[in-house]
Order: sequence, then structure tokens, then C-alpha cells
Amino acid sequence: MENNNAMWNLINVVGIFTAALVAGKFHRKKIFVSRLIYVSLLVLSVAICCVALEGISYLVLKVGDEGYYNQDFKNSIGLRDPREPLQLQGKQVILAIGDSFTYGLGVRYQSSYPSQLEAMLRSTYSDVAVVNAGVPGIDTKMALDLLKRIYSKYEPSIVVLGFTSGDVLQNQLAIDDSGDGITSSDANFVDTIRQSEKRYPKLFLMRTYLRQKTATFALMEYLYKNYMIKYLPPSAAAKNLGMGTQFQNTEHVLDEMCKFISNKNKTKLVILNIVPLVRFDAYPYKTLDKRLEEYAQSRNIHNINPLECFSKHSSSDLWVSIRDGHYNAEGNRVLSEAVSAYLIKHNLLADDHPGEEVPRIDEGFE
Repeated sequence: MENNNAMWNLINVVGIFTAALVAGKFHRKKIFVSRLIYVSLLVLSVAICCVALEGISYLVLKVGDEGYYNQDFKNSIGLRDPREPLQLQGKQVILAIGDSFTYGLGVRYQSSYPSQLEAMLRSTYSDVAVVNAGVPGIDTKMALDLLKRIYSKYEPSIVVLGFTSGDVLQNQLAIDDSGDGITSSDANFVDTIRQSEKRYPKLFLMRTYLRQKTATFALMEYLYKNYMIKYLPPSAAAKNLGMGTQFQNTEHVLDEMCKFISNKNKTKLVILNIVPLVRFDAYPYKTLDKRLEEYAQSRNIHNINPLECFSKHSSSDLWVSIRDGHYNAEGNRVLSEAVSAYLIKHNLLADDHPGEEVPRIDEGFE
């Protein structure tokens, strides 16, 4: 009898222990499932918020999206001009050469600065033609190569080189990589950027992708540049751009351009500072502007700095759109007026001479 009781007690203990294990297992499973559901709901909520934010940002950008990026005109040598070089022979040609700001990225051809500049000059010089030789993305060295290739086709009276703050870095990278020209000893400028790109290549790729592909990132950039930046001082890198040996490679390329043009008796070189649409009340590139001015004076060439003209406007009012910080039609008009006033004031164009009138840029086009 006692043995039976002991057996039953053992069975009860084992049963209770087994029931406890099973209950604990189900409890842990229940906790795991509840946590999984919680995490899933959290991820879903974040995803919905991101999609909603992207949608709202897209609509905001769409409302302010006025950019024009279709290729409207292209002549036989690949320039954004409806006229062929033969049509302009014997005329006063101004060759506007530079990057996307000269090209007029984001606006129609008639709103680009070369086109507006010609229209302004026509009231005084009926035989003038301004040729748009802008190519998005080129640096000063590439502009020189382009000038050498097309110079004989136009034989311009004036070459207006559009120079941006980014050209200093691009010239540095281009010449250092090719091994041609002066190699800067100031490593802070280029090497820091190269090391950062090598150290965090995926970060740079992701940032580039987000900037180009997502409306949210583009809107955040716009808000930063137009509102948050007002409370932040300009970076030291921007304020010191052009100091020390940073300008040497750019100077080397500009000297090559001066030498090339000096062999062409009738051509004058004008360096045009392309003003970036940033905070004008704390403009960060005054050091670079001063360096360009000093360089131009030392080489006896012309330099136009339209900063004062741009400072009368709000920078964001001159953007193509929230997504695109290039000049809109009004920004190109401001630039054209500054260039036109300088050319007329310094008598860089000859008085009208008899001959067949040059074809207008808008003849036959809407």
C-alpha cells in the first residue's frame, strides 16, 4: 500500500513538473509572439510614415517644380545653339563657355544667360551673337580643351569663361589625377575629401542616391539651405577656398587659356564669377572672389563679379526649383544684366559695322 502511495506521489510530482514545463514553454512562446507582433507593427508604422512623408514631399516639390530638362537645340558641333558656325562668320561673336550654369540647366534655351545677354546687347550692337558653349559638369581644363576645339569655327571677339567655386576642386582633382601641371602641397583641400570617400564609400553613394532619387531628402536639403543655414556660420572650408596653394592648379589652367587666347589678336578673355545661390548676407566665397580678381589684374584680363546684383534678391527666389539650385529665368536675367553692363561700360565690343545682320537666336523658333 505504501509503495502504491509513493508511486502515485512520484507520478503527481512528474505530472506537475511536466505541466509547469509545458506552461512555461507556452508562456515564452506567447511572449515571443507578442513581441514579434509589436516589432512588426512598429516596422509597419515607420514604413507608413516614411511613405506618407515621401508622398507629401513629392507633392511639395511637384508644386514648385518648374525645371525644363528637355534638349531643345543642338547644332552640328554639339553646342546648345540653333545656329551653325557658318551663319556667324564675320560677326561679333561672344563665346560663353562654362558648365551647367552657362548651359542654362533647368530653363529653356531662350531663358539661358547667353540667350538673354544677346537680346540685351542687340539694342546697342545689332551684329553681336552670343554662342552658348556651356556643357554641364565640365571644369576649367575641359573648358580649355573645348575652346581649342571650337575656336576656329567661331573666331570670337570675346570669350566669357564662367567660373564656379566647384571648379577649384575639380581642377585640383583633374590635374592631380593626370599628373599634369602643379601638384598642390596643401593636402587639407583635396586629400581630406578623397580619404573620406575611400573610408566611407557606401555613405557617399547612399547620400548621392538619396539626393537624386528621394523627394524627402531633396526637401530637407532645401529647408536646410533656406532656413536652418541662416543660424549657422559658413564653413571654414568654404571661407578659405582659394587660399594658399589651393588655387595653383586653377591658375595653371587659366594661364594656359590666357596663353592660347593671347595668340589670337582680336580675342579678349573675360572671367565671369558664377555666384552660387547660397546665403548672401554671409557669403562664404569672398576669399575666392578676391583671388580671382587679383589673378585677373595680374594678367591684365577682365573679371566680372555679379555678387552685388544677386545680393538684391533672395537666393531661393532665383532657384529653378526646390530640387534644383541652378538659376531660373530671373537668375539668368540678373547674370545677363551684369555681364551686359560690364561689356558696354568697358567698350569690349566694336561699334556696329555694315554687313548682313546676324541671324537672331529666336528666328524660326517659338
